[in-house]
Amino acid sequence: MKHTKKYLQLYDTLYHDIQSGALQPGQRLPSIRELVRRSGLSQTTVEHTLALLQEEGLVRTVPQSGCFVSDIVPRNPARQTAPRSPAPVPVPLWNLQTNTIHPELFDMKLWKRCLRETLEDSDGLASYGDSRGDRPLRTALTDYLYRLRRLRTDPDSILVGPSYQTLLFILTTLVGPRQTVAMEHHAPVLARQAFEQAGWTILELESDADGPLPEELKKSFDCLYLTTACTGTKKRALRARQDLYRNLFVIEDDYNGELTYVSGARNALSSRLPQSVYIGSFSRVLLPSIRLSCMVLPPWLMKRFDPGRYAPMASRIEQLALARYISSGGLERHVRRLNRQYRHRCQTALSILEGYPVLLDEAYLCVEIAGWTLPSEFGCTRTASGIRLSFASVALDRLEPAFLAVRDALEPLDGTGRLSSGVEFQTGETGGHAVG
Repeated sequence: MKHTKKYLQLYDTLYHDIQSGALQPGQRLPSIRELVRRSGLSQTTVEHTLALLQEEGLVRTVPQSGCFVSDIVPRNPARQTAPRSPAPVPVPLWNLQTNTIHPELFDMKLWKRCLRETLEDSDGLASYGDSRGDRPLRTALTDYLYRLRRLRTDPDSILVGPSYQTLLFILTTLVGPRQTVAMEHHAPVLARQAFEQAGWTILELESDADGPLPEELKKSFDCLYLTTACTGTKKRALRARQDLYRNLFVIEDDYNGELTYVSGARNALSSRLPQSVYIGSFSRVLLPSIRLSCMVLPPWLMKRFDPGRYAPMASRIEQLALARYISSGGLERHVRRLNRQYRHRCQTALSILEGYPVLLDEAYLCVEIAGWTLPSEFGCTRTASGIRLSFASVALDRLEPAFLAVRDALEPLDGTGRLSSGVEFQTGETGGHAVG
């Protein structure tokens, strides 16, 4: 069989010469440069072809000397063609994975315009920028954080980075070594890793839907790390719990705090605790590929930040484009639109899955079904206790068919197939952020 792909033709030629004896055991093959000249292929492709022959045991490579026919050549007279390429990984029929946002949920047209205007105004792009983050973005964030999260701050109190984990690394440097940080048992894995790499000790606290239990806050620790965006569904109970934080040094991870399509709008915890640290991320509000996060520091910590010790961390182009996006009002309109869309998507998914033991995770835009699983043609996040299904990863016109297919294909993990009586609200008891 004659292959149309040139690298397979080269493979077949060398394979035939070795099997027929035209190339004897121990004989040196033509150099890579010579094979490139003869075949018209690139050096990388020729090296890939030789690697295939080496995997077959037909040739061996001697450093600084070249490629030689193996002393003992495996004989396979019936073989006339090159090995088949590995079968491609099948694409799931339904992609409901929690690390994906469907493009229709993002105002790509406005974002492209902001990028284009930023690139046209190229005078500001010829330098590395400010290690604290570009001032136009920090100024825009000051206004945005107050309007949407009721957090009073100023541009000189904000740091901008590519991810919340990067900002946590900086924070641990500013605070100092050998600290004890208290956190709930479901705190994000990446946050734990950041604290552990800084040499901090982690103290796990027992919690309920409104946060750490009051008696747990009496334990000895230096700071309290909270993921507040998906904590608490009853505002009165939540505020009573927050009153206990007033005398504590709190690090607030406000992941997706703007997306409150079920629980209703609420202020950032840091809006009531002026000495706390606030960290926000845009990975789900915008797109996971737009790597920008911000951190608001109290004055005593900001004084310790020396801009000369740090290089600029985030892309200037993305920073300046986001500043335009916020200043035009585009981000606020986008957040309002997202809350409407996610409310509808969430209700669609929950109505279809009625009767199953469903937990709604508002911040992570997904539902979790404990005790059930799905066949491999469904792309989803599988956990030890069940599956997590995103209602943000598919187009709206495919959302209902996708979850109807899920309902028809669900398989019980324990073989009982028991159904529950309703839906619970998940308060963020997840293993971590998805690439944030």
